[in-house]
Order: sequence, then C-alpha cells, then structure tokens
Amino acid sequence: MSTVFTIYSSRPCHDINFKSKKGRFFTLDIEEASPASYESEVTARDPLSPNVGSWVYKTKPSSASADDNFLGGARLIQDYLQQIDPTDEIIEIHNPCNCPFVSEANQNRLLSSVGIALTVKVN
Repeated sequence: MSTVFTIYSSRPCHDINFKSKKGRFFTLDIEEASPASYESEVTARDPLSPNVGSWVYKTKPSSASADDNFLGGARLIQDYLQQIDPTDEIIEIHNPCNCPFVSEANQNRLLSSVGIALTVKVN
C-alpha cells in the first residue's frame, strides 16, 4: 500500500519542470503573492551528488515581475549545475500548467538571453 500526498498552493502558482542531461530534476514555482507581484523558489532533486536529496532555494529576482522570477529561477538552476557538475546541462523544460504567468514565447526569449537554446514544452 502506498500513500500519495498532494499539497496545493494557497496562491495561484506556475510550475515549470527542468530536467538535466544527467538526470537531475528541478521545479521552479512562481507564485502570485498579490496582483502583479510574484515570488518564486526552485526545488532541486539531485540523485547524483554525493549527498543525494532535495533542496529548496528561494530565487532573488531584480523585480517582482513573473518574467524576472522565471529568469531568476533559470539562472539559479544554471548556477547549481555549474557548481555541482559543469558537464551537466538543462535538456528539457516543461510547463504542465500551461503558462499562467510567463508566456511560452517569453520563456523561450528569456532562456535564450541566458544561453539556453531550448524550446519549452507546454502541456
């Protein structure tokens, strides 16, 4: 028998899943803190590092826009990979909740601006 717990955010949320070439997984959660104000965090699930586990990191965007939070999360993931394993890289980005805050086009544009040449997938 197994039990599955589901936790729902008390605020509107945009989840974006990132996968690395070597099998690390990241979830960027952008939450609407108030109208036109957003906060975000990245959960890193790393089965490959010496200390296997999951960690949650708050992002620090330069403004309260959803786009800046997305960009801050993507940079955080890139920095994590650079520190843990510089030979690893992001190979897939998936939006299971259909881009409520950052459009598909804006995600692709923002990723390109930090050197990630991928096209995001939308549910």
